[in-house]
Amino acid sequence: MFPGARAIQFANPLLKKCVVENEEDYLPDATALLAEVDQVLSIIDNNADRIDSEVERRCKVCGIGNYKITVDRNPNDTRNFGFNAVGDRSFKIFTCNHCGNVQLFAFGGGRNPSAWQDNK
Repeated sequence: MFPGARAIQFANPLLKKCVVENEEDYLPDATALLAEVDQVLSIIDNNADRIDSEVERRCKVCGIGNYKITVDRNPNDTRNFGFNAVGDRSFKIFTCNHCGNVQLFAFGGGRNPSAWQDNK
């Protein structure tokens, strides 16, 4: 209902843990729910962004532009940034379309960092 509200992108995953079809999918008790709520509030208070290639992210430097994906784990594309990815190391690189600020995410060890667990 609130696609423009930044905080809803953090509230929805919490709600999905509360409204479930299968008993084993819900949070076990109020203590677990409180911990989840505290974490979501901390994320919102810290002005964090959801880690997802599909989410529009405002530039943290100029505040005008948006980050667009420039490199999506292709080792050849990282050379434009002076990286030479070797082994199983890869990167997602986002660049502000206004000021050029770069956000870099590193992947390695054969698995995604936990923040990217639902994203390939």
